[in-house]
Amino acid sequence: MDFVASLVIAPDGTLEVMAKRLGDVLGVRFIQDSSGYYEEFPAFTAHVLGMEIALLGLPDVKDQDGEFPVKDYTLLVRSTVDASDDEIEVDLSVHLQAILDSVSIRCSVGTV
Repeated sequence: MDFVASLVIAPDGTLEVMAKRLGDVLGVRFIQDSSGYYEEFPAFTAHVLGMEIALLGLPDVKDQDGEFPVKDYTLLVRSTVDASDDEIEVDLSVHLQAILDSVSIRCSVGTV
């Protein structure tokens, strides 16, 4: 079973401030990601229960598509532990959206 999620979050402060705020709400500690996995996106990640939660910021202007610039932060969840039944995918997006909405973090479900 794989857990996934994708949320688009309206920027309300710097990426670092949002990572701290989300960490407080979700009960995790985000650290600046240096793995390169998210390429041109600055990112903060947290690991919990076999999942990675990643908060992606805005890429530099030179790395953006001029026609479709990135204007919002993105919160992604992905399983990091192989499960015996990885054909089942559980989308946590709506659940996370409800949690964030309850603390006035403006977000919407993205595409997984």
